[in-house]
Amino acid sequence: MSSKKDISEKIFSNPKMKEILAIEPRLIPILEEAKKQRNIAGYDRIRTYIRLRNAACNYVGYECENPKLKNSKSYDLIRSAIDDLLPPDNIDKSGQIIRA
Repeated sequence: MSSKKDISEKIFSNPKMKEILAIEPRLIPILEEAKKQRNIAGYDRIRTYIRLRNAACNYVGYECENPKLKNSKSYDLIRSAIDDLLPPDNIDKSGQIIRA
């Protein structure tokens, strides 16, 4: 399993990601927030993901202003990055509570 640092380095070193962030630097704080997120009391991964994804939609994807980023490939890359950067919460995919 890759560490969060490894995942972050892979995401931010991706040439396409660099291009997207150069075109729309307002995406950087969204990705940084996902990167810094910790599984603390009250953290809900799904809600956090949706909030960050919706914020990113202002800057990438078919609803954004910049025609260079009005495409599904750019949107999918940002969406996947948010998903990869967020930590799991206390419920795994099966719906069972994870005991630390």
